[in-house]
Amino acid sequence: MIGGALIAPTLFGFLWIAGFGGAALNYEHQDRKAHQDKVEQQQLVGEDAVFKGGDILVATKADSTHAIFTLFDKIEAASNASAQHCAHSISNFAVGDILYNLSRFRHASAVYFKHPGEFRASTG
Repeated sequence: MIGGALIAPTLFGFLWIAGFGGAALNYEHQDRKAHQDKVEQQQLVGEDAVFKGGDILVATKADSTHAIFTLFDKIEAASNASAQHCAHSISNFAVGDILYNLSRFRHASAVYFKHPGEFRASTG
């Protein structure tokens, strides 16, 4: 009983910090990399070239209670983009497959069905 009361909250806290903390660090790393790429391409110069933090760090500096909501917004945006990309890929594959099969059927029907209601096997 005491072990469960001590282990469960500790395990939950560990998983929470590892999951959300890792995600926040990953997003900050992506923001820094994007900023660095802009600096290397000379799109940012002078004071703008100084990295002041990604979205989550800026939100944390402004108000620490907003940081988790900024993280949730970034996770939601990434999952929406991923879901839209997945749905787009699936629909393109499915529509392409259907159109391909219909074109094959139309070609086959022109070869094999010379007259309505009559089946003739074509020899070439």
